[in-house]
Amino acid sequence: MSLEKRICPECQKEFERQSWDLKKYEKKEKIPCCSRSCSTKISNRKRNQKRLLVCLSCKSKQLVNETDSRKFYCSRKCYFECQKEELAERARQLGKDKAQQISETKKKMYRENPECHGRLSKKHSKETKELLSKQRNKYFETHDGYWKNKKFSEEMKNKISATRAKRWANGEYDHIKMAWAKGKYFFQKAGKEVWYRSSWELAYMKYLDSREDIISCEYEGLKISYHDLQNKKRYYIPDFLVEHESGKKVLYEVKPFLRKDSETNKRKFKAARKYCKENNMKFKVITERYLKHIGCEI
Repeated sequence: MSLEKRICPECQKEFERQSWDLKKYEKKEKIPCCSRSCSTKISNRKRNQKRLLVCLSCKSKQLVNETDSRKFYCSRKCYFECQKEELAERARQLGKDKAQQISETKKKMYRENPECHGRLSKKHSKETKELLSKQRNKYFETHDGYWKNKKFSEEMKNKISATRAKRWANGEYDHIKMAWAKGKYFFQKAGKEVWYRSSWELAYMKYLDSREDIISCEYEGLKISYHDLQNKKRYYIPDFLVEHESGKKVLYEVKPFLRKDSETNKRKFKAARKYCKENNMKFKVITERYLKHIGCEI
């Protein structure tokens, strides 16, 4: 092992140290001293020095020791709050990768040994096959398969769309979003009880009720036509139509930040902006970041 010469930052004396030992200090971004005594003196001076820590999440200011390991956040709670969206997206991606890995493993296993697959190894009688076929045909006729190859007039399509929009507004399709917060809330600005389908919608309703400069609000009361990815005519129902004291009308849509730039939402928002421009209104997308900024509890 080779010896290297260094100068002590405390007493300015020259000393020798093994090269492998010096590499440890370099990794930790520290300067080696000639003795423990000199190292202790430097540590004691740093311990008494203070620096200002400004938290990136809650914006609080604290005087901390120079040796404190915290650099950007005052606590772990603030760190996770600020990094929540990024961590959630990372977790979702990790889940997708893991699911793909499990899927590929099972496919390989079934290819090599088909008998281990429960369905492939089963042999049904003729009567059982006919029964399964009837059950599947019945399901197909009463669900999405019922609408295949059906041709409706434009008037009939508008009638079906209006009926579904009404049922959606009344919360009859709530089973689609079982994982989200849901319930009824008396929307004072709208003057009626409405069915909300997420905690973000509820938080924004409460915020609108607390605003004195807002005259009235309408929840899911407007229907705007647009064309989907298959160029089929669809209808988009924005969340809030708000009328301000100044007479200005604004159309608001509550959407997660990670989903607001999806292709489908882009088409919806484009149609909404066109509608607002033609009717002297404004359109704005509300995300969870904005809700936090205005102090809503979500």
